[in-house]
Amino acid sequence: MRLIGCCGVMLCLLAATSGVSPALSLGAVPPAGAVAGYGDVDEGRYFAEPVQWSVDDDVTGIEGTCFFPDAYASRGETALYLWNAEGRPEAGTEHSFDDVTVEAQHESISWMVEAGVTEGTSGTTFSPEDNLTRGQTAAFLWRLADRPAAANHPFVDVVKQWQQGAVSWLSETGITTGTSDTEFSPEAALTRKELITLLWRYKGKPAVTVDPNTPGCEPGVFTAVAAGGSHSCGLHGRGIIRCWGNDSWKQAEAPSGSFNAVSAGSGHSCGLRIDGTATCWGNDDYGQSDAPAGRFGLISAGSLHSCGVLSDGTIACWGNRGPPVTDVPTGRFSTVSAGWGFSCGLRTNGTIACWGADVWGQSDAPSGSFKAVSAGSAHSCGLRTNGTIACWGADVWGQSDAPSGSFKAVSAGSAHSCGLRTNGTIACWGNIDVRTADPADPPG
Repeated sequence: MRLIGCCGVMLCLLAATSGVSPALSLGAVPPAGAVAGYGDVDEGRYFAEPVQWSVDDDVTGIEGTCFFPDAYASRGETALYLWNAEGRPEAGTEHSFDDVTVEAQHESISWMVEAGVTEGTSGTTFSPEDNLTRGQTAAFLWRLADRPAAANHPFVDVVKQWQQGAVSWLSETGITTGTSDTEFSPEAALTRKELITLLWRYKGKPAVTVDPNTPGCEPGVFTAVAAGGSHSCGLHGRGIIRCWGNDSWKQAEAPSGSFNAVSAGSGHSCGLRIDGTATCWGNDDYGQSDAPAGRFGLISAGSLHSCGVLSDGTIACWGNRGPPVTDVPTGRFSTVSAGWGFSCGLRTNGTIACWGADVWGQSDAPSGSFKAVSAGSAHSCGLRTNGTIACWGADVWGQSDAPSGSFKAVSAGSAHSCGLRTNGTIACWGNIDVRTADPADPPG
């Protein structure tokens, strides 16, 4: 399941805490010219011929009309691409890695081990879901070419001994020229377009005829959705983020790469990359898009600040809506929700802690055991372990007056709240005069 973070300014059912993953389909506008049946590969780009070659020689096997060129390549899919490009040679013995679960990757990884291309990341792991790095790619191709000697490379950032010969050979042969005259960026993750280009060059740049006829990129279903102040974002494909709506602060211009989570705030957005690092974009007047370093398990974009749960269970918040917003309580948390000038977190022991603005009591969390929490504009709601909902804070429109019954998800909005009952129906309460929701007939 892809996790999502939700801003309390607009309704967003909490798939992250309920196990419910919203899905929708959104067609993308194809570029002026597209290649090999992929609507997201322009025929004028440097990787157009490599992508055409990958289709002609059945190297990637990426189905559909989207190549997702900016998605990071994983070690597992790279093994498959290498194996396909080499004509699918048979391996005499099976690999010993216990973390390879994709059936199609087993034979390719067994071949890589037998051919001396890789030893894995340990004696029992290959780490197939990890991002492929530029340094690893250099080593794979160099070993595949039987470790040819080459003049020393000019890159000052290549310091690991096992990368020296490989990077020197790639530089001398022109398979890559580095990321600058003096840098190779060996630890940087490699995108699909970069990987397929390197493979194409390694194979001697086979001649192809670019076919620009394509129906356009149709990304298919999304695995998560997040609604913000006046824009929305979705997560689909191999972790690609697409945003739409108001783009006044470029909050709808998602960066490239692969992500596990996305959250839309008031005028900014945040994503959680598959390596656990956080990236935010859009309005940064208060530092809400200046994500700190570290590895996160969950992220939430609020009004003028953002928060995330770090890998050690602690919470980090950034932005400047008054000092209390980043004055995070100590302890270990399983989730966090950033609202309008305040935030709430669910501790690992099931209790809720809120901090920041408390004019209407939105940070005065009740006692008891909970399994989900959502921070809204001036009120908050929590889902108790017994399935009932408790809300606190502003109640001018009845947004804190939760109905009885059993629920499996809750989301606090601006002046209303909604919950997903255990029978699959939706109940909303608060200001529905502006048609924020109709509990009797929600859209299908």
